Amino acid sequence: ALAGVALRSFDLRSDQTEDALGTMAVACNKSALSFTYLQNSFSTIAPVAKTYGLSLKDTIALLGTLANAGFDASSAATATRNILLSLSDTNGKLAKALGGSVHSFEDIMAAMRKLREQGVDLNTTLELTDKRSVAAFNTFLDGAESAMTLREALEDVMAGRCPRLIINMPPRYGKSLLVVINFIAYCFAKNPACEFIHLSKSETLISTNARQILEIMQTDEYRRLYPDTRIVRTRQNMMETSSFGKLYCAPFDGQILGHGAGRVDREGQDGREFYGAIVIDDPHKAQDVFSEAARYASQQRFQDTIRTRCNSYSTPIIIIMQ
Repeated sequence: ALAGVALRSFDLRSDQTEDALGTMAVACNKSALSFTYLQNSFSTIAPVAKTYGLSLKDTIALLGTLANAGFDASSAATATRNILLSLSDTNGKLAKALGGSVHSFEDIMAAMRKLREQGVDLNTTLELTDKRSVAAFNTFLDGAESAMTLREALEDVMAGRCPRLIINMPPRYGKSLLVVINFIAYCFAKNPACEFIHLSKSETLISTNARQILEIMQTDEYRRLYPDTRIVRTRQNMMETSSFGKLYCAPFDGQILGHGAGRVDREGQDGREFYGAIVIDDPHKAQDVFSEAARYASQQRFQDTIRTRCNSYSTPIIIIMQ
């Protein structure tokens, strides 16, 4: 449903579905955004954003900046829409303060940097925008650089330029759902020959993640959108596709010899540069951070065994922890 909303909102073609889903998945991985947050925001902000030349990635970067600052979806969407309207109004106070209207993401970020350098205070902000948008406007002022960074990070990850990724987020922020479950299911949709190794200190978490990945890939909608990705075999800790793709799940300190992630023989030869990854969700228990011995054991396990399971130098490793 979210993919359809994104395509319709930004006039994207059906063959751009994978890129749109990937962009949103990565954004949720690297910010406080969620798929529900995006879906609730698009109906408000997308018509204005599209009209003034902002792409899906541009819009998500703006929303991500506000989400990281604690704005809920409705407030973020409404405030961003109002600010975009003010920025594009040639006769408006905000546009006049900037010396002209703006019509692109780069223009917006440049405008925010300019105002920040001028030292805009609360009274000035109230004069330039409506009261409901003041907090969001100040967040954009403070986070102009981080919004650009988020946008660039999205592009880097989607282009395969980020082979090592560490994600640190508090509990209950959806790390496993976004980075493990949705990401792995998306990658098999993009390339059914992917080979993944998924590890965690918690066997319960591994089983839960694996079951939910399987449930997504077996839905009617998934199979209709990605008919080339067919599951042919499932076991307690492994799933295989008809294209010889594989997901192997194991405890962080469990048996992984004989298994690998990524591809050596085919990597990059048919234009697909991504063939899977090692995804580690919580390599140790939260209390282990206070134990030097436990931290050392995790480091040695990673150095001596886990990283050797990459079938290629370009195979990514993603580590998720608090």
